[in-house]
This record gives sequence, structure tokens and C-alpha cells, in this order.
Amino acid sequence: SAYCGHCRTLAEYSSAADLPRVKVPSLLIVGDQDLVTPLRSHVGFRAALGGPTELAVIAGAAHTPQLEQPAALNSRILEWLA
Repeated sequence: SAYCGHCRTLAEYSSAADLPRVKVPSLLIVGDQDLVTPLRSHVGFRAALGGPTELAVIAGAAHTPQLEQPAALNSRILEWLA
């Protein structure tokens, strides 16, 4: 099924080698309750990225802060863009 293929791709693919090539300013956002991609993963992503990177933690959100805490997420994105 398509879902099984998606899961297989997630399990087998890694973008880790590409992260140092990202040279633009970046904003990583993680929910403080995210068990799928927890904060420790984002700390590692931040260290691996080649450009200046900020890490924002959204309180009260898990893996989908855009649905769980949209106002907090939007506020943080707008702050970063400013």
C-alpha cells in the first residue's frame, strides 16, 4: 500500500549527508511533546546544518504544531522572518 511505501521510505532514507550543504538561515520548529521527532533530534539537525539556524520549541505541541498550536507557531515564524 502507499502507506507502507511511505513508512519504508522514512525508515530507509536519511538526509544527514545533505544538511551541511544548507547554507541559508533556517528555523527549526519542534513541539515540546513531539515523540516522533523529539527535541534531541532537532538539536542534532541544528548542529549539522551549514547555515545559521535557530531552534524554536512550541509548548503544548507534539508532532504537528501547525495544527496543535497554530497561533504560537505563526507568531514564532513571523518573529523569525522579521
